[in-house]
Amino acid sequence: MDGGAIAEQIAAIQPRLFRFAWSLSRDPREAADLAQETVLIDDLDDNLGLVDRQANPAEQAMIVRAQLEDILAAFRSLPALYAPPLDLTAVEGLTHAETARILGIAIGTVMSRVHRGRRLLLARLVEGAP
Repeated sequence: MDGGAIAEQIAAIQPRLFRFAWSLSRDPREAADLAQETVLIDDLDDNLGLVDRQANPAEQAMIVRAQLEDILAAFRSLPALYAPPLDLTAVEGLTHAETARILGIAIGTVMSRVHRGRRLLLARLVEGAP
């Protein structure tokens, strides 16, 4: 895949990536930083060991792709109870009320499932657990 195609894919996911980062941090500046760090390989923190700065761009892209696959795998491993409310609110940007209406559940249930789903997702990402 050439650089132009990668840039198009990144531009297409950036709004969703920002919303997801915001759902994790609840701070717009931190969310913007998280999203940018995910997308801009050169700005990833050396201390996290995410990218070998000596690696060529193709190797760096493979590393970032693996990280994104880890995030997707962690999200997909969430129990079915938590994934839809978290996806609709954190990724799609819907309100709790909109999510409740779509899923046919109470707003309080949405809030609870989003909170628990977020905690499970973060734990799986930090611990590397499935």
